[in-house]
Amino acid sequence: GTFFDVKDISDAPFAITGNSFKVLYPNGGEILRQGELHTVRWEPPLGVPYVTLGIQEQVPAGTGYENAYTVIAENVSNSGSYYWTASVYPGNVQIKPGSYKLRITAVTGSNVILDDSDVPFTIASAVN
Repeated sequence: GTFFDVKDISDAPFAITGNSFKVLYPNGGEILRQGELHTVRWEPPLGVPYVTLGIQEQVPAGTGYENAYTVIAENVSNSGSYYWTASVYPGNVQIKPGSYKLRITAVTGSNVILDDSDVPFTIASAVN
């Protein structure tokens, strides 16, 4: 087939509005201990039945992993909260202590809605 490079540039500034998430907890600075149950919280957008939760380990730029999020829960009811034990990924893969950000994502049709923790939080070793 033939490929057409069609594009347009806005004549004036504009804003994209509509549904959005707001991560409430952990939103930065918190210390979550491995093995402890935590309540992830967010302001849920309307009309979104399910969300995906992921975490991003904060690694140095240039490592190739600085933008990678790992899913911790899929098909979560968009109720505004989810109970999570900060120790393993799905498949029983251990989450190592470190600095992380949370991302909550939903796909509605062709639109992706997401929000990240404002600043990193810490997953710390379990207290023995």
